[in-house]
Amino acid sequence: MSTILDVDKLDGVGFADNGKTELLLLFDHLDWEDGDEHLQLLQNKLNHYLLFIQKGQKELPRWQRKHMKKAERIVIQICFEYEPSKDCVDNLAMAQKKVEPLNVELRYVVYDPFTEPPTDGEQLMRRSIIPGKSSQ
Repeated sequence: MSTILDVDKLDGVGFADNGKTELLLLFDHLDWEDGDEHLQLLQNKLNHYLLFIQKGQKELPRWQRKHMKKAERIVIQICFEYEPSKDCVDNLAMAQKKVEPLNVELRYVVYDPFTEPPTDGEQLMRRSIIPGKSSQ
């Protein structure tokens, strides 16, 4: 599985909302001890995702591209293992403004990879980067 350290790879691709939403997953397992380096890695990875979107997803097999053409919007879901720093959240908010014209939404979720998935119907909390907009 690829992660934030594999700058030139997509970590995961999927669909939501009956195929109306293309979901690009970015897995970030790093802590925030060196915040500046971490932010640079995240920016580089996000830039690769945006290049992928702008090039029309040519890196994917034909069958996946066919499904993606049906999608009405694209969500880049960043899956953090550690709570992102304030600088990170601020930078993601600025990045969201820049990607809106591409019909792209940035979201993030903080998860613990060592715990069992919730069994009581509780879902992982997804946070929209867009101020005032909640995501599920």
